[in-house]
Amino acid sequence: MPDVILVMIITDQDGAITNVSYHVYPNTLHRFCIWHIETKFSMTLDATIPYYNSNVFRRCIWDFETLEEFDLKWEEVVEQTKTAHNALLKSFFSLRSKWVPIYVKHVFSAGMSSSQRVESVHTFFKRYVSNKNSLFDFINRFEIAIKHLRHSKLQKDHINFNSKPLLRTSLAMEKQLGDIYTHEIF
Repeated sequence: MPDVILVMIITDQDGAITNVSYHVYPNTLHRFCIWHIETKFSMTLDATIPYYNSNVFRRCIWDFETLEEFDLKWEEVVEQTKTAHNALLKSFFSLRSKWVPIYVKHVFSAGMSSSQRVESVHTFFKRYVSNKNSLFDFINRFEIAIKHLRHSKLQKDHINFNSKPLLRTSLAMEKQLGDIYTHEIF
């Protein structure tokens, strides 16, 4: 991809990928997947802080408009939760310019902050293709995967158009929402 200039890369904090991306794309913003960061928060803090509430850190991460507001709120939350000596949190704070939304808002990302969607696509296609497939096999299997994906969507559309969700109350608002939203969301 010599002619392509990447503005931003989102990865899951893998050391090897981080090092390679800095060497291959030195002028590209390398951002960490916030979903992975929040998952690490939950796994670490749930186990170490009694009565830990992940929303405290989540609000700190998402709800501020300036770098100063974030930094002040982070210090407040760390003090409140008594996690000032937590090595993982110190590490996350030192890397905040790579994952906190307010630090990367200057780069257009179309709302992307996570590599999770890419991983779900990988998981889907792993059921159909492997690195042992020839190019011909890959194309055939890829087409089968796309056909299954389209068929699944058509089945869901058929269900949504031809049936109504089970209502739990007799409220008019619930009926209206049942008419608007898909069964999966409702």
